Amino acid sequence: MNSAVADEIISINCIYDITALELLSEVPLICALRLPIHQSISVRVEFPPNYPDSSPSVLGTQTSGDESTKKGESTRVVETVRETLAKVFRSGEPCIFDLVEEILELVKQEEVESDGSLVTDEDEDPGSWGLTDPPAKKSSKNAPAGPAAEMFNALIRTHHITSRKKVAKLKQAANACSCYVLLRSGGSPGIMYVEGQEDGVKQWVSAVQRLRYKDYQLVAKPAALEERDSKSIEKLTDVGFEEVAAVKEFGLQMESRGVLPWWRRAMGYIH
Repeated sequence: MNSAVADEIISINCIYDITALELLSEVPLICALRLPIHQSISVRVEFPPNYPDSSPSVLGTQTSGDESTKKGESTRVVETVRETLAKVFRSGEPCIFDLVEEILELVKQEEVESDGSLVTDEDEDPGSWGLTDPPAKKSSKNAPAGPAAEMFNALIRTHHITSRKKVAKLKQAANACSCYVLLRSGGSPGIMYVEGQEDGVKQWVSAVQRLRYKDYQLVAKPAALEERDSKSIEKLTDVGFEEVAAVKEFGLQMESRGVLPWWRRAMGYIH
């Protein structure tokens, strides 16, 4: 199988869903793409032998929905995938993840225009968080882990993260607030994950708000960590700052920290 396609199948299914990209045949190389927002509809995508140098082709529907699917919706999904693929494809670069992300972004914009349901920075009152004084810094990242209920996390999505000056401020804030922070920087979307004690997480989120990132969305407000498996307990007291260049790398980090399902829901990949 084409190595680029094989890699995309693994990474995309890790981030979204185990059936988001499914191999149908190797010769010709055809996969079924199921968008997280239209899971009853899947689209047949054919990859040329020299992918990603040449663009894949959208053949049509593999599954056209269920009893709840509106008339004409599967046709609209195919047309959207085909049009978006033409926009995002760049010769030499795998494109399926970018294709899915672009479509999800279009849907989110439609939701905002229709009902304003997305959470933004205007929904928060940073003044209620006591922003003047940062929390006391923890003495060691290897301190004994407390109960999971004492740990908080939050997730922020922006249009992009490219300014190195702002990244330096985010790193400084993570250190001052004794939090673990993970960024997806260098492209769109920009993603920020923060984890730590309650005060520190809220302080760090406030620091991000003050930097006025374009299309800032607090997609998961600071809240107590959901239960995660015992393999991740040692991560609870981590203090540090990391950056990754790809969303699939971000997803793998979320999996390693035991918060992948939470992250998927917050990003809108699953409901």
